[in-house]
Amino acid sequence: MAREIYSLTFHQAMFDQPLLQSLGKRFRLSLNIRRAMLNEEGGWAEVLFDGPQEEIGRAIADLHTTGVNITGPITDAVEPDPDRFPAATGRGT
Repeated sequence: MAREIYSLTFHQAMFDQPLLQSLGKRFRLSLNIRRAMLNEEGGWAEVLFDGPQEEIGRAIADLHTTGVNITGPITDAVEPDPDRFPAATGRGT
């Protein structure tokens, strides 16, 4: 299993297209949107692809055919430090 993060940039005309949902259904992948931003012209999303390496490659190749601009995999993701921020137990907020 592989975990890779990609930055996807797209134009406003793609807002109504279920691009990520479609990838999750057609390929053996789990997708997690880590960050995203939309405005009048378009938007971007940082997406974590989780699954077999060959399926990630196929999904990225498929995305290229849609006109989405793809950067990645990116490696500058910030991972939590469990020693600095241990999981807390209790009532919550």
